[in-house]
Amino acid sequence: MENYNKRFKTSFDEINFDKYINDVQYRFKNYKPNEDGIDIVLVVDMLLTGYDSPNTNTLYINKQLSNHNLIQAFSRTNRIYEENKPYGLIINFSVSQNTIDDAFMTYAESTKDDLVDIVYGETYEKVYKYFVDVWQKLKTSVTKVYDFENQNVFLMLQQVI
Repeated sequence: MENYNKRFKTSFDEINFDKYINDVQYRFKNYKPNEDGIDIVLVVDMLLTGYDSPNTNTLYINKQLSNHNLIQAFSRTNRIYEENKPYGLIINFSVSQNTIDDAFMTYAESTKDDLVDIVYGETYEKVYKYFVDVWQKLKTSVTKVYDFENQNVFLMLQQVI
């Protein structure tokens, strides 16, 4: 939060944590390249409902989700946004294909056949390399991570690499 306050000239702390979260969401939702916003957010159990950010284009899932929570998570990326975003990208590390199929049949009135460009395990190395590249960029730009309920999540993510 210290880095966030310096970068955006704010003064958030543990006491006004809700206002901090609202500010993060606003900056992420309204992100435009070359402006003072946020272009990547790591979250745990947040932004599934009551939040819409049409410019969100990629979702990485590293948690077991099912039913309506899975559909809501997938839906974060499916908003069309200008000519450069006709669809979203979902990179799934955790949820089984059967769970995805069940959720789509139950809640989305569609099947996996309605999804565009499904890529399976044969591209694992490419996705892993991309993930490592993103992680290296994060490590060089983030010095501290503050998440008062889940501060070990970032360290666990680091152990994956």
